[in-house]
Amino acid sequence: MFRLSPYFRPDPAAPLASLNRGEMRARRGRLIVFFGMCLSAGKMYAMLKVARQKRRFMLRLLGAAALLWLVLMTALFLRAAG
Repeated sequence: MFRLSPYFRPDPAAPLASLNRGEMRARRGRLIVFFGMCLSAGKMYAMLKVARQKRRFMLRLLGAAALLWLVLMTALFLRAAG
């Protein structure tokens, strides 16, 4: 039987070592840097454009998930009723 002593401290790198490289890459965030040395170079416009594209994608994804849920619930309801 394994018993923890009061002086036992788990290795903080152990959970990270258990993940493989692909999982870590999939969970990692992305940093986008917009460079421009002049005022009014379009940095803010580019940032807002990227944000709008990501928002549109997420709304489509949520809409597809809601539609799938609706179809599944309707199928389950029809199966239970019939």
